[in-house]
Amino acid sequence: MAIETPVAIRAKQSVARDHLFVSYAQEDRALAEWLTRKLTAGGYRIWCDRFSLLAGESYPTEIDTAIKERTFRVLAILSQASIQKPNPLKERTLALNLGQQRNENFLIPLNVNLNSTQLDWMTSDLNYISFSNWADGYAALIETLQRMNTPRPLEQQGASAAIETFTAHTPIRNQPELLYTNCLPFAKIPQVLRAFSTNRAVTRNEFATSPVFRRAYRVNARTYFSFDRALTGIARDVFCTNAGQWLWDQNAEVLGIPSINVVSSLLIKSFFETCIRKGLQETPDFKSIFFPGGLLKDNKIYFTGFNGKTWLLVVGQRIFRKLEGQHEICIHHLAFRARIRRNLFSHFVLQIKAGLHLTDLSGATFKARTANSRRKKIAKNWWNDKWLNRHLAICQFLNEKGGVCFLGGASDDSRIILSTNLITAEADVGIDEEQLGVDLDEFGVAGEESEILEADDETEGESEE
Repeated sequence: MAIETPVAIRAKQSVARDHLFVSYAQEDRALAEWLTRKLTAGGYRIWCDRFSLLAGESYPTEIDTAIKERTFRVLAILSQASIQKPNPLKERTLALNLGQQRNENFLIPLNVNLNSTQLDWMTSDLNYISFSNWADGYAALIETLQRMNTPRPLEQQGASAAIETFTAHTPIRNQPELLYTNCLPFAKIPQVLRAFSTNRAVTRNEFATSPVFRRAYRVNARTYFSFDRALTGIARDVFCTNAGQWLWDQNAEVLGIPSINVVSSLLIKSFFETCIRKGLQETPDFKSIFFPGGLLKDNKIYFTGFNGKTWLLVVGQRIFRKLEGQHEICIHHLAFRARIRRNLFSHFVLQIKAGLHLTDLSGATFKARTANSRRKKIAKNWWNDKWLNRHLAICQFLNEKGGVCFLGGASDDSRIILSTNLITAEADVGIDEEQLGVDLDEFGVAGEESEILEADDETEGESEE
């Protein structure tokens, strides 16, 4: 039996250790993926758990084995996210210990956003490569790797291997998938647009505070449009007389005003009037509609959601701990904005966008920055299914019977009918989200000012098939 010399053994080991191991925290995934592809395209063989091993060979499933037996150097991405996380910390510790045993700079720190005081005791004495600018950092890293004579086993196939990462393991599923929009179609819009003249000039303030405001379009101080047959109630001493009528879809302009502009205004005004009639309220800036406390029993709405029958709270609370050590209660209301769109589909649609209206216990709103911080924390784990359910809940609340909501006047020829079923479409292919391999809970957006101390009860129910 032949006996291998120490030189031969070291040569075999140097060939086996031909990978660069990328150690990172999930928050730095974008940089890790970019770095892996760039280095692979440059001919280096990289191990990164987002891709396992590119271009071919099997690789040890145990991280310790991978680092000890197959890794030439460990590239540790240092950031505010990774400096204290258990797994990156273990990988850096192992790399430093191996470097001491082998008397080599086995760990190459890549510093993203830490200053010298934020580095841990293990890495504070090491020479790191600054990655505050990725391009400059990558250039410095390549220079370091070349100086170390780092193996490049993929010199001929690295570029094609990197390109394949964009097409391999595609999340596309060759099955139809139902797509929801946030748009509601109008089942009926009155065809006749009527003009009215007043016996005296009406100021803008009078009109804005009048009950007619939600049912009329102001042309000038004495002329108004409406779908109604009669227009009454602008002011106590004001009466209206008919001033003509038009089929708006056959007339591009009415009294010099684009008819579709008038119709858009009347549709959104009628919708807001219906929301107020149903007990919803406008936010102080008049940009959104929200569910007030006590409108629904236990502040819950029951509806058929994305996966079946379910419920959610339309009003809840969160307790935040402020920096000064004080506690603050935040009341969050399900809210939505609405606008008329006529450039998305062939007809007018109502587009709704669900959101949150936040107040303190007295009902006062927060400053913009504080409200934005609170909103991000409350909704940080609301992904597509959560937001879809909130849109479906709003539709259920609006529904009166048969999947429609009646807006506007009482007579048939002046009544607007809004469908409460979101417009859907079917795609030929779908997305298999499990193939994406992303743990979405890792990417919640934190606020800037405070942290959640405790939450209220569950805000959303389990689906019931």
